[in-house]
Amino acid sequence: MSTKGKTGSSAYHCTCAMSTSPGGRVAKATAAEANACARRLRRVRAGDCPPPPSGPSAPPPGAAEAPPCVAPPEAGASSLCFSAPHPNRWAAAATHARALYFPPPIALPALAPHCRRRLGLSRDWRVAVHWYPGRCSRPCLLPVKPGAVRSPPVWQRAGSSVQPSGLRLGPPPRREERSYRDRPGPARPGGEMSFFGFGQSVEVEILLNDAESRKRAEHKTEDGKKEKYFLFYDGETVSGKVSLALKNPNKRLEHQGIKIEFIGQIELYYDRGNHHEFVSLVKDLARPGEISQSQAFDFEFTHVEKPYESYTGQNVKLRYFLRATISRRLNDVVKEMDIVVHTLSTYPELNSSIKMEVGIEDCLHIEFEYNKSKYHLKDVIVGKIYFLLVRIKIKHMEIDIIKRETTGTGPNVYHENDTIAKYEIMDGAPVRGESIPIRLFLAGYELTPTMRDINKKFSVRYYLNLVLIDEEERRYFKQQEVVLWRKGDIVRKSMSHQAAIASQRFEGTTSLASLGLNEEQKEFQKVAFDFATREMAPNMAEWDQKELFPVDAMRKAAQLGFGGVYIRTDVGGSGLSRLDTSVIFEALSTGCTSTTAYISIHNMCVWIIDTFGNEEQRHKFCPPLCTMEKFASYCLTEPGSGSDAASLLTSAKRQGDHYILNGSKAFVSGGGESDIYVVMCRTGEPGPKGISCIIVEKGTPGLSFGKKEKKGIGYLLANLTWMQLLLLGFQQEHME
Repeated sequence: MSTKGKTGSSAYHCTCAMSTSPGGRVAKATAAEANACARRLRRVRAGDCPPPPSGPSAPPPGAAEAPPCVAPPEAGASSLCFSAPHPNRWAAAATHARALYFPPPIALPALAPHCRRRLGLSRDWRVAVHWYPGRCSRPCLLPVKPGAVRSPPVWQRAGSSVQPSGLRLGPPPRREERSYRDRPGPARPGGEMSFFGFGQSVEVEILLNDAESRKRAEHKTEDGKKEKYFLFYDGETVSGKVSLALKNPNKRLEHQGIKIEFIGQIELYYDRGNHHEFVSLVKDLARPGEISQSQAFDFEFTHVEKPYESYTGQNVKLRYFLRATISRRLNDVVKEMDIVVHTLSTYPELNSSIKMEVGIEDCLHIEFEYNKSKYHLKDVIVGKIYFLLVRIKIKHMEIDIIKRETTGTGPNVYHENDTIAKYEIMDGAPVRGESIPIRLFLAGYELTPTMRDINKKFSVRYYLNLVLIDEEERRYFKQQEVVLWRKGDIVRKSMSHQAAIASQRFEGTTSLASLGLNEEQKEFQKVAFDFATREMAPNMAEWDQKELFPVDAMRKAAQLGFGGVYIRTDVGGSGLSRLDTSVIFEALSTGCTSTTAYISIHNMCVWIIDTFGNEEQRHKFCPPLCTMEKFASYCLTEPGSGSDAASLLTSAKRQGDHYILNGSKAFVSGGGESDIYVVMCRTGEPGPKGISCIIVEKGTPGLSFGKKEKKGIGYLLANLTWMQLLLLGFQQEHME
């Protein structure tokens, strides 16, 4: 900022002789002021410092003299420049004038690099302000050595309001701000701190008033992990405190205001930095000033509208958060706290069933039907598939739940499909006139309510996708959209009794008497549901991902009587009815469908032995099976026979008092893990009347297992395997 004047002399314009016009432009000082500044600098270099201020703007009587400035030993120019982050900040931070004029605790401004090089100064030199009434109408800037600067007099530290009239200084060059931050000044005397540590002087914490009692909900983060956040609903009041804790009580915190915001915004990952806010509420907590001790500020946002549910997807994130801000001249202190919002709905008035057809001319005609088109997140999809014409060999059929996320508009639309679950509905070739039931539990999957055109930014939709694969690996698809919603606590009074049962089961919002259960069955249901919530649901995802066989969890279930629910009590069973069993298994399935499926198979095996076995077999096998000390598997399906069980080929031929078992089984649930295998085999004539059952224990010579079958999500831990039985010899005591 050094320029020669046009007055005929070699006067220079120093920064102290610059003024800021109302429009923000920097104007040059008069020639007389510039010459006065140049003369002052020459006197400083010669060691002749001017006397202390005097006149109408002098310090109060009895005040100590201003500390002498220290001039550079060799100065090669008569102009000075400095760098500072704000036009007026450097003046408040200059040597002994900082306490006399302005009190903020900021470091001395550093000399601009080009000025320091011209004067031959090192980097530790700073800029001081001296004001000489009568000699210059504005303060002068002089270089000082920080170690030579004394503390300001007592009357200055006391907060005197004496200020020089006409203190107008031009803004510093923006290109020097970085060097100013990178080279902060030393710690200031008098309990003040450098601005470099200004942002770390206070810790901000947001505390909710009902934090101890408020429910928390798991929510997926951008990196795929799950974290728990405070849960809110639409219309709820958000209140709490913003706590400010100063790290050093002896230091003051200057601020330009403190505020708290409640924000709801949509973040598109491909449009970083351009967030779209749909909720923005602000509360001012404090006016500009200083904080000398830790404080807490109360806030309350009454009946806040939260129209959309929190969501984190592949390309978009919808989030709600509280943001506390301490505004400062250098950089703000900001603290954010995310919350999760769930949107609740009541049972829809119209919920029609879905009927669709899949057809290939003269080859295939299939009809499938779902009981309704709108499901809550803990609902059960019930349907049935009818095979009206089958002239091709279908070897595989499944139903997938697909989530489709759509972002963008117009030509810039992005679709992301994610398969949430795969449900295998057939293990053999269907024939004409056959029907297959569908029962798919939604609880346990990571689902969100359907979201359509949210703020015209994104949508989330769900589809049921029917997939058929024939022997030539040709795939046939049929897709239908379904609507998912989160059930609220208030249920419509106008819906039917059947709809009330479907929507309120296990939610605890409708009297269990409406379900037609007696008091004992209510207790069974409650115990099973509590066990599923406590022991199964938290571990279901890990079991499924790692394909674990949860032995400990199932043995805990057996302690409640779930290892032999409808088994007679004399061999350790619970002796309940099939209706009681249905209530228990339906409640357990809300925690983990895969584990519940195996427990139901285990119960069926124990029931077969208890019902058709002799007394010796009952008392030998049933007690350890009811306690799940041992596990059982049911072996019926074969590579060539699935739904047509009467065509099985595994044989058992009698030789003396032994039976020789030979054959193979497929899709054995718990294969290789179980201890007892209830094997269906042919001992007589073709057809169903020639089928018998043999109990095969684990470790029997000739019994072997193949690799695990590739299964869909939700049934990975069942350990479906192939089982080979080659020339196994059994005494008749193993025959049922």
